[in-house]
Amino acid sequence: PPDAEAAIDLASVAFGQRRKMLRRSLAEAIGDVDTVLEQAGVEPTARAEEVSPDGYVAVARAAKREHR
Repeated sequence: PPDAEAAIDLASVAFGQRRKMLRRSLAEAIGDVDTVLEQAGVEPTARAEEVSPDGYVAVARAAKREHR
């Protein structure tokens, strides 16, 4: 599914910069990262390892909605 593939891509980016908060590690991949994370119900100060797989799917879906 497209959302799952996007979630995997986002998780890869986030884990590539593991010591950073999601707000910073996903900033280049997602334009308005704070809005997207808020819509997904994910704390912007969370680190990659603190987000569930469902959380990454929610972020991918919110990013997709934001980019329409």
